[in-house]
Amino acid sequence: MLVQVGKRYVSEQRDIDPLFAKSMLELLSRSKVFRDTHEEFIRDLIVACTRREYPVNRYLMEEGMKGDSMFVLFNGIVEVTAGGRYICKLKDGSIIGETALLNIDNRRTASVRSLSKCDVAIISRFSFHSILEKYPWEKRKFQREMKHKLMELGKLIDVKDDINLEQQATQCDALKSVPFFSDPSDAMHEFVAELAMNTSTYWYKPGTVLMKEGDINCEEMYILLRGSCEVYSCGQLLGRIENDVIGEIGVLDLLERRTATVQTATACQCMKLSRQVMVPILAKYPDARLRLLELARTRLTSINESIMTSQEDLSGTAMQDLCGRLPGCAIGFGPYVNSADASMFAINPIFQDAPIPLVHALSDRLVD
Repeated sequence: MLVQVGKRYVSEQRDIDPLFAKSMLELLSRSKVFRDTHEEFIRDLIVACTRREYPVNRYLMEEGMKGDSMFVLFNGIVEVTAGGRYICKLKDGSIIGETALLNIDNRRTASVRSLSKCDVAIISRFSFHSILEKYPWEKRKFQREMKHKLMELGKLIDVKDDINLEQQATQCDALKSVPFFSDPSDAMHEFVAELAMNTSTYWYKPGTVLMKEGDINCEEMYILLRGSCEVYSCGQLLGRIENDVIGEIGVLDLLERRTATVQTATACQCMKLSRQVMVPILAKYPDARLRLLELARTRLTSINESIMTSQEDLSGTAMQDLCGRLPGCAIGFGPYVNSADASMFAINPIFQDAPIPLVHALSDRLVD
């Protein structure tokens, strides 16, 4: 809370420069973003903001980079460019990057460079959403604006009454940490943002079976964000997976039954997506659908090769040539190592990338 005591503005955290506080209150009250909000809400934003000075020729933000804050240009001049083209110059009182507070897909759409020494107030997305929790009217206002924008872009499969903007943005960032979604293309970026709007996150304790081989219930797929899972097919441990997509074969309707059993080896945080949600989203993003189909094809091929080949069929020469993991099968050892030993080796980072002949030889020498 920001209060005026005599000629000073005081917060619980620190004293606020009165000229700065007064100017910020006027600037934010006039802006389109905060025009209809209560004064106390704006005062709390002023308390939460941080001031920073930028020397000449420094970037406040760069196009395409991740953004999680809004800038209020208190004093100075900046140049705005996009796609390598000059857009405009902004001076004292300008608000820059406000979409980062509301937008789930929080990439910067322009670059902003200082042309003179700039005094800037920065409001982070975390602070903004924390303050929103104290002001129900403002929270509903920004939720309506965000929902309207998403509806215009066709990014909501089911219209939700209560969109938690900070949570959705966090989920978007979490998805991008998974290698499958790390493609920097615009199409993948839009795909990830839409998934974040239509998914839920769950925690599973160790030993939970997420999918069971042969099960005809193929209506859901998972995105493993934290933790690791063990994958079994035909009783053989294929290995452990981390930061990966699970269950895409069933959701894509390539097979009628689950091809493997997936069980959590540690506490796992997963996003769960139903076929009902995935099918219409994939229909809008053909490149993402092809990418998912290619992942499913690679895994089906690898699983088929691993269960068709037995240890007894491997000659000594073939064993020496087998180095690395089976493509598409995480960090497992296929049928080449005893299942119990393979599980032990898969847990240990030292052996996860070891050549299969070495792990096979160690397994043969283990004493029960």
